[in-house]
Amino acid sequence: MGVVVWEGVLEAEGFILDLVIEGVPAPTAGDPESVFPKALREAWRAVELEVPLDDGLDTRRAWRAHDPESDLELTIVWTTAPTAGDDDAEPAEPSSPDAPAPPEESDEPPSFDLGIPPSFDPNDGEDVTSSAREASAADAPAPDAPAPGSELEAAKQPEARPEASTSGTGTGGLLFGHRPRTNARREDLLRVFELGLRLAERLGKRILDPVLGETFEPEDWAYRITEPFRARGFIATHWVRAEVSGGEDWLHTHGMERFGLPDLETFFKPDEEEDGDTVVAYLLELAESWVRDDAPAATAKARRLEGVKVKVLDPVAARAKQTTWTESDLADHDGPRLSILPVLPSWREALDAWRPANIQLRAPGLVDRLCALTGDILPLVRERFAGGADVKLKARFPVRNAPPPVEEADVHHDEAAYESMWIHVDAWDDAAIRGRLANDPERRLDLTCGSSVEVRSSEVWDVLVVQDGEPYRGVKLRRWLRTA
Repeated sequence: MGVVVWEGVLEAEGFILDLVIEGVPAPTAGDPESVFPKALREAWRAVELEVPLDDGLDTRRAWRAHDPESDLELTIVWTTAPTAGDDDAEPAEPSSPDAPAPPEESDEPPSFDLGIPPSFDPNDGEDVTSSAREASAADAPAPDAPAPGSELEAAKQPEARPEASTSGTGTGGLLFGHRPRTNARREDLLRVFELGLRLAERLGKRILDPVLGETFEPEDWAYRITEPFRARGFIATHWVRAEVSGGEDWLHTHGMERFGLPDLETFFKPDEEEDGDTVVAYLLELAESWVRDDAPAATAKARRLEGVKVKVLDPVAARAKQTTWTESDLADHDGPRLSILPVLPSWREALDAWRPANIQLRAPGLVDRLCALTGDILPLVRERFAGGADVKLKARFPVRNAPPPVEEADVHHDEAAYESMWIHVDAWDDAAIRGRLANDPERRLDLTCGSSVEVRSSEVWDVLVVQDGEPYRGVKLRRWLRTA
């Protein structure tokens, strides 16, 4: 499914569009159950908002909701899908490095700063670098990677997911937006992504990332929020090549707005020795550091950022220095952004000795998130166990005399008070899961491989099921549970 144009509305100033649950039928009059189930409305303390009517034909529904695990506030809007005449075609494939791309680009990805987001197609008229897609592919889990489940509160599983339709009478989407907060940039976005996943799984629908322009199955979306955090997995980098000989190429990002930060841009003249991919990698490195810390203020004074001497300029000043692009070419990109220019004559010289860092931050509360996301598939796993399937579960066991919690900057603090081990399941009832340890502990020296143990389902964060000699784990398990 291609990039979809969404004409939605969020009436709260400063809310940014984070995701769209696609193919959601219109709610029946007075009853939002098919769009926003009561169990989640109550858990999220959702309050329906008044939506202004447009010629009496507006069918939108909007709610202000609250994350049950933090003080994060988000807005959820159901709105109709674009009609057949809207720009909902498949995005063009990135052109080859030697092929010129037209300089025109569409509107910015939508935000709700002004209430109504414009139509957009992030890939329209641009040669989009493969960085975002490569990052997604690089971060994709191996077949035997840990498998997050679905929402802990969702008691029932959807039946086999129907093909999502994003056009036609009565079909629309659920837009999720939040107001970014400086002290919780990545945590808030990941929580919105998780809440969107929970509702999408309840409805049996796919999720669109409007920045990347990609639609995900819920099980694939789950991995995005449990893999080591990389800001580059949540932003898109666009490389617009100059059509004129000797002109400057234009690199810029989309999506930093979701972190409450300005996007980045730069201009450069590529030559045979200069690899634009290195410039892309450097911009992404800056984006990572800004999400961790903060964006610098614009100033003409040179400074070192990630080991490279650059100037951080207001985009108006930087754009005035280049001669390839006109004001009308860049007019659609007037949102918050900073221009990064090398102090040396070219990016090739500035980045000659630069190498990207290999910093990966664990998703906040990773094991807690995995336990919560796995909880909802356990009833279905229990059914397979009762039917004769062999089941192994990975659960966390508390470690006595564990060190006190460390600073959040320590990405390994999830493991401080627990040790995770596999269990061969022998019995399963409402009170506990009982079985035998499948490996020797490293920290729980009171246990050995084969020891009888019992755990609560809330401590389980990975599952392996073998039925008729076929193993199921990760994405394969979730799809099998959903369709079998």
